[in-house]
Amino acid sequence: MNEVVKLIQSLPSNDREFLEKILSNAPIWILDAFQIVTFPKEKDFIEENDSANNVYILVEGRVKATDFRMYDIVYDYTWYKPIHIFGAMEFLMGYDTYITTLITMTQCKMLKISRGEFEKWMMNDIHAVLEQTKIATHHLLAQAKKERIFLFIQGEERIYYLLLQSYKYNSVNKKCTIYLTRHELANCSGLNIRTVTRAIKRLVDDNYITKNGRKIVITEVQYEKIKELIADKIDQLED
Repeated sequence: MNEVVKLIQSLPSNDREFLEKILSNAPIWILDAFQIVTFPKEKDFIEENDSANNVYILVEGRVKATDFRMYDIVYDYTWYKPIHIFGAMEFLMGYDTYITTLITMTQCKMLKISRGEFEKWMMNDIHAVLEQTKIATHHLLAQAKKERIFLFIQGEERIYYLLLQSYKYNSVNKKCTIYLTRHELANCSGLNIRTVTRAIKRLVDDNYITKNGRKIVITEVQYEKIKELIADKIDQLED
């Protein structure tokens, strides 16, 4: 059996079904065109302005998009989890270079395909183009909403919002375990580490979150409590 097929079949059911949906009308040769690659944690596997020669499908792990251009501040402006396709947006927009820097947050496993083979697939599979367009626009809308909310909330409230989003998209069985360091939370929120440390301590002391070593654990009950902290502002901005 093809190694790519074995990998796809080994994925969690939701991820497997989602990827199979994208590949449902793909040409037979596409499975042989993919390579399975593994990147270690903190690997910048795509750098902004580099030639967009390859496309990657994230099947295991977490990835962050990072901007280094704003007054030498590192800003991790969005996170990705499986299934996500990197390099497809550049193809859809007609760009020859990558438009952002992508760094692994954990060890990641991906399917890699050349830009030329990806383009050949897309030009003959309108179903895959539509699915990829939906994925891209969904993330662009989510990112735009986050930035809009960040215009109106300041300081520790940004940490509360990031924790809410982590629970919303990553909780399993009414519990979310977050592996972000305080430095990573600072990069994601645009705050300094001192403010992040103060916010995390306050949340732990008031039982809004639980610390387990370096991990942050949020239960459904705690999620609802954190939501109440900024409910008025978030509800107004999301209406």
